[in-house]
Amino acid sequence: MFCYNFMRTKSILGFDKMLQAIQNWKPNYRKVICAFKTKLLQQIGSQYNSIQFLFYLRFKFLPAN
Repeated sequence: MFCYNFMRTKSILGFDKMLQAIQNWKPNYRKVICAFKTKLLQQIGSQYNSIQFLFYLRFKFLPAN
């Protein structure tokens, strides 16, 4: 899939413009992390009902007193 998208971009933009676009690209890590967090919570939440899910989060991610 990567090779197909790479070659397609090269044929649309041309090699020089594609290299310039790659050099100027700045990823939006906040968007990536947010999407990952949302998907993770959906997967965890689908395995538990809401009460069990809250207990899971409490004991999994909060430090013990």
